[in-house]
Amino acid sequence: MPNVPNLTRRKVLALSQFYDYMNQNENTHEIYILNRAKTIENADQLFHLIVDDEGNILKWKGASRIKRFFQDTDYWTPEVKEELHNLIKQLSENPLNNKEIVTQLTDYNGISFPIASTLAFFFSKQSCPIIDVRAVKTLREHGHHAKDRYDWDAYFNICYKLKIELNVSFRELDKALWIYPNVEDYLEKCKVLRELGIASQKE
Repeated sequence: MPNVPNLTRRKVLALSQFYDYMNQNENTHEIYILNRAKTIENADQLFHLIVDDEGNILKWKGASRIKRFFQDTDYWTPEVKEELHNLIKQLSENPLNNKEIVTQLTDYNGISFPIASTLAFFFSKQSCPIIDVRAVKTLREHGHHAKDRYDWDAYFNICYKLKIELNVSFRELDKALWIYPNVEDYLEKCKVLRELGIASQKE
């Protein structure tokens, strides 16, 4: 049976820093949304930040293709928008509370667990992990059992446990889990560059 690699604090932090290096523009976008989220006072402002703002949340998540669900005015009546806004306002710095709210958010059209957990992340001062197919794959490769991107309960429980055991933030863990599948390809490219004498050249 092959050895299963461990997720250690050192590994998570190194991968998180690698993510930051590879995604500097995205990090700027993330900070923009976090700051805008603090200013939201009503349902219209919430929907603008999710869908229409130049730095909208769906764009950050790479989910612009699902804008049409949020633009369905037959479904998203003012009353339903306000329901969603009231639910979002219940998000807090209590991760266990946020876990349940994420599940409730998926009752709305267009809001899958990846989108729901992304909303929770931005409106809870980063007190919620973001579920993603890449992150689930990384956890599985490290011996943790989450079936897929819809297995929210298992995913949250694993991330919550790792956060405490490794003394890392949810965001550091998110970044590490997301970027891990890229590392082998990146290292292979660096190896080729070294063999070509490019990586060792100095300006």
